[in-house]
Amino acid sequence: KILDIPQKGVTPIENFYKTDEDAEAVLTAAYARFAPRITGQDGSSIYTDYKAALNNMGDDTYAAGSNFGDNDFMAQLDEFRLDSGNQVVDHFYKNLFQVNYACNQVIDIFKESNSTVALRCVAEARVMRAYLYFLLTSFWNCPPMIDHVITDGLPYNSDSPENENPMSHDDLYRWVASECEAAVANLD
Repeated sequence: KILDIPQKGVTPIENFYKTDEDAEAVLTAAYARFAPRITGQDGSSIYTDYKAALNNMGDDTYAAGSNFGDNDFMAQLDEFRLDSGNQVVDHFYKNLFQVNYACNQVIDIFKESNSTVALRCVAEARVMRAYLYFLLTSFWNCPPMIDHVITDGLPYNSDSPENENPMSHDDLYRWVASECEAAVANLD
């Protein structure tokens, strides 16, 4: 009982995000995750996972190195001998879901707002999340559908029977389109 004291300097999330400035701040945090993890380098490697996964899988590229076996994670891509343990694929997949989490935060916190600014922030996050799911669906067929911040449990692949609302590959693409269409009304 003596240790049951409130932690100082902590604001519960329910009391933190309230204003238009807060909506802009949490959206900026989502963009701050998006920029390095999807379109640039995230600091975990010397290459951009997104660009490597999209551009190195082909016969017209060569992942050179100082000797045989150097840069093998890239050579696996251009020689089509990769598996789920490939670090480029692993980083790309994880980065997509890290950015998705940031988008879900914006949407979950401000989706019920009446503010034009907050609704624009939600719309931008929905479009960003739709883009992430376009990539996930294109590369992983039926990835887990995570359209909210998960507080407990684990997600299942979209087409899994354990999933509450199973979605096929085509359903996921339709969801991506519907997210963009729903966001249009609140974008500038």
